[in-house]
Parts: sequence; C-alpha cells; structure tokens
Amino acid sequence: MKKYVETNYKYIDILKLLSVFMIVSIHCKLFSDIDFGISYAINHVIFRISVPIFLFSTGFFIAEKILDKSYMKKYLFRILKLYVVWTIMNLPLIFDYYGVADQVF
Repeated sequence: MKKYVETNYKYIDILKLLSVFMIVSIHCKLFSDIDFGISYAINHVIFRISVPIFLFSTGFFIAEKILDKSYMKKYLFRILKLYVVWTIMNLPLIFDYYGVADQVF
C-alpha cells in the first residue's frame, strides 16, 4: 500500500468551513424572517455554491489516491457503512413523514 503525505491546505479548510455555514443557512432558511426576496437571493442563489465546493474539495483530496485499489475499496466500504447506518437511523422518521408507519405497524 502506498504511503501518502499529509499536507495541510488551510484555504481549502476555510472554504469548507464557510460552506458548512452556507448549508446550515439554506436548511434553516436563515434570512426568511427579514424579507422573502433577500432570503431567496442569499439562500437559493448565492449559498448554492456550497455543495459544488464540497464536491470539488473531495475530488481534489482523493485525486491521487483514486488509482490505489485497496484504498478505494476501504474508502467506499466506509462510505457504504455510514450510508446504511444513517438510513436505518432515519427510517422511523421517513415512515412517520410518509404515513407508512400507520400502514405497516
């Protein structure tokens, strides 16, 4: 297995931190109590860049590792485990939201 050098990319970390605040703002509808137009402009136009920022930063960090099959296998397995765990944890909420809980249970 190939050894990778850990490098600190301070500006990418700052950009990802700002993106986290943008995503929280989108989900919480941060400026909706001030004005609908301002809220829409900020949350649905300006802050929508946060998801591509995460996509590009992930691609940047995984680019050299993607050719290492053993690393990718471990990486994908870890992502799959997280997906399964969070899906199972959210099933009661999904059932309740769609009214499936009344029909199944």
